[in-house]
Amino acid sequence: MIGRAYTEIEIDKPREQITSEDIVEALDNGDVEMEGRRAPITRAAYHYVKASIRKTMYYSSRFLERVNNQLKRYNRPLREIKDADLGLS
Repeated sequence: MIGRAYTEIEIDKPREQITSEDIVEALDNGDVEMEGRRAPITRAAYHYVKASIRKTMYYSSRFLERVNNQLKRYNRPLREIKDADLGLS
């Protein structure tokens, strides 16, 4: 989770008498408020960097798979591919 956010739901009943239907009805009626504050820039930057690394790795593996038909991301381990290329299997 980035930041500290929460939702306030206004229901005119004691806490013990609130059911899930009351919560859904309050959400449908718009009896909610969003509160919170943003995360520090360092935490947000860390999440963006992590996501960009994942995307880069995904698309680079797709590119390598297209360049070399023997490379399959999920079919065989890389060691089996190397052994097959060397005629060891």
